[in-house]
Amino acid sequence: MLPRPTLPNSQRFEAQSDATPWRYSYATLIDADAGLGRVRDATGVYRAQLLVDRLGRDGVLARAPSREARARLARLYYIESDYSVAHDRGAKFFWRDVEKILGEDGALGPAGLNAYSLQHALEPYFEPFLVAARVRRVGWFAGVQFSGFYRNLIARSTDHFFRAFYDSDTLVSSDDQTRSGHVTSSTRSPLAGLEAEYHLPLDMRWQLDAVANARSDVRGLARLTTVDSQLEVNYLLADRWAARGFAAQGRLVAKAGGRDPALDLWNASYGAELDYYLVDRVKIGLTASEEQHSDRASFGASFRTYGRTRRLFLGLSYSILRGFDAPGLVDPGRPMN
Repeated sequence: MLPRPTLPNSQRFEAQSDATPWRYSYATLIDADAGLGRVRDATGVYRAQLLVDRLGRDGVLARAPSREARARLARLYYIESDYSVAHDRGAKFFWRDVEKILGEDGALGPAGLNAYSLQHALEPYFEPFLVAARVRRVGWFAGVQFSGFYRNLIARSTDHFFRAFYDSDTLVSSDDQTRSGHVTSSTRSPLAGLEAEYHLPLDMRWQLDAVANARSDVRGLARLTTVDSQLEVNYLLADRWAARGFAAQGRLVAKAGGRDPALDLWNASYGAELDYYLVDRVKIGLTASEEQHSDRASFGASFRTYGRTRRLFLGLSYSILRGFDAPGLVDPGRPMN
């Protein structure tokens, strides 16, 4: 490598450059569906009814709660997980408000509730962590869906470069260049298709959820077609144990257009999860899963790649203190209250 030449003291070289990029982008998303059926979150109603039945069998209630009291209990269950966010011992404050609702309704017996012993007796079904992580839905829905996506991108850039050569403070030569660029692109994706979902609480321990949808570009099936389906079964094993099995698959087919290559992708995943809930907000989880995928985009349409991935995950999670508000229902929940 030759050494870089040095200029005499009477000569100097100056160079300056700068670049100014500009990027403008906006997007519009429209999503609509229509069909038959209805899916509801039945978690609060399901657990409030169980509470009333058990308290009645235990002789804690003086009479059956009114319809308004049952509705308030159901609403309270929908925010039960927030108690553990605001308090280290969230169940203590949750059962305080349960007792308040039943007492104001006149349904609570003279002995009242013992929130701590009641929490332990009902742990398999009233552990707040399970409600926060596993929503119990009920119902079905089947119909058509439409989604439209449009994105416009404008990119501009201005580059300026200047250099000059001086000899004894006299300008000998100079070069001043300015370049600008302008790129505009837009993406349109109008999709339409069918969707269906089914949710059923089988009993106190089992929950079944199934979802499937198929969508295609309204300008032609060859442009873009996606098919997705998912099945999940949840089972509560014991007081602090929970298990979950899941399976999902997806397929995407699209023809080449512009700078985008043709796509033919398929993937499937399945696995199981086992969780153990410790005191307060600590959870230990073990997850084992496997994923398979097929790709006909990386090396052209005549080549297909196939892959398989196995995962084993062991983790420890802890929720952070915050707070919650439920105006008109209960007092605000704050840490250390």
